[in-house]
Amino acid sequence: MDESLLNCRLFSLMGESGTGKEVFAHYIHDCSQRKDKEMVILNCASIPENMLESELFGYEKGTFTGASSKGKPGLIELANGSTLFLDEINSLPLNLQGKLLRALETKRIRRVGGLTDKEVDFRIVSATNQDLFDLAQKGEFRLDLFYRLSVVPVTVPPLRDRPEDIVPLAELFMNQFCQQYGKEMSFAQTALNELQAHSWPGNIRELRNLVERVVVSYEEKKKTIIHIPESYFMVQEKGEKKLRTTAKRSCQRSGRSCRPWWRMTIMYLLRQKSWAYPEVVCTIKWNDIILKWVPAS
Repeated sequence: MDESLLNCRLFSLMGESGTGKEVFAHYIHDCSQRKDKEMVILNCASIPENMLESELFGYEKGTFTGASSKGKPGLIELANGSTLFLDEINSLPLNLQGKLLRALETKRIRRVGGLTDKEVDFRIVSATNQDLFDLAQKGEFRLDLFYRLSVVPVTVPPLRDRPEDIVPLAELFMNQFCQQYGKEMSFAQTALNELQAHSWPGNIRELRNLVERVVVSYEEKKKTIIHIPESYFMVQEKGEKKLRTTAKRSCQRSGRSCRPWWRMTIMYLLRQKSWAYPEVVCTIKWNDIILKWVPAS
């Protein structure tokens, strides 16, 4: 990324759960001019709605029962000169969205129970696993805040759409967990092929958890993993779906035409239907390729 882009005040990350949005947010922060100060993180879905305002904007002493006698700075204040990462921003209540928008526009905030505004130099990297524009159309998210946050919109693709990352990530996690648990383990090519054949609906988080499970499941200190049991995968693909996933991965790795794999899928369907040719109508979509196969009568 260009340096000026990394120093932009507003990033909006969108992607499925587990795709690594927080890791990407750390990358944006660590490559910016604000890297000398720690990034401040808030998961908007993890804080009760009635506490979110004081968590974000802080409060003055004596504002409410149980409040600190000295008051408390909010996370926006703590992010002065740094980056505030708002994860699951789609969970932010509508009334707070307006207050956050004003803070972004004026670069000033007012603590809960306060009488004066305070200038704050902060930037926001927001993340969501939902389409904010769709939520705005339904009245569940402010459209003006959506546009304000989307100065640099970034879509983080799911792991199934970047299969070339599966092996490097698996080996990275293997090294990390081997250090953590004091083991020397590695994946054989057969095991790596099995990882590449999976569609990873849980994305990088699912892959990371699987690798940790592999490491802790074996008592041996040194071992080469040749095969990964199907039960280790959180979602087990079966039948036609698994065959299609394996076929697509094989085509992508080899760069060859997918036509032989179409034939494999059709043969599988025929076997499943006891070779009842008239019942088999197969439509397969891979990228921009569409094959419709209808057997001759």
